[in-house]
Amino acid sequence: MYSRLVNEILPKFIYIIIFFKIVFLFLIFFHVFFLTLGKNSANAQYYDDKLVKLIHQSDFVFKFLMAFLLIFIFYPKRDNMKFINTQMKFLFFLFGIILLLTADWSTFFKESNVYKKILKGWQ
Repeated sequence: MYSRLVNEILPKFIYIIIFFKIVFLFLIFFHVFFLTLGKNSANAQYYDDKLVKLIHQSDFVFKFLMAFLLIFIFYPKRDNMKFINTQMKFLFFLFGIILLLTADWSTFFKESNVYKKILKGWQ
């Protein structure tokens, strides 16, 4: 029962995640487009502000869905590793890259005691 349920729902869930990532990419494309137009048009700036909000929202939904997928796959009481396929491996890889690129590294470099000790050791 559990396996059948997962086999029916999990692929749809993965496609929803991929859909939100594609929407995110299109929004980024239009954001860049409006940035180039924004210098000439007030309407472009208005729509660009709306796009930035949508970009943040779609990124949040993607991260939320990926976190939910990670919780499901790595739930300790069940062996869900058999459900990992090529699409999920790609999503996990993409999720890791996105988290590294969108991390606030300035906070780490300013406040990390380990980083400060490493810098002192090099001086």
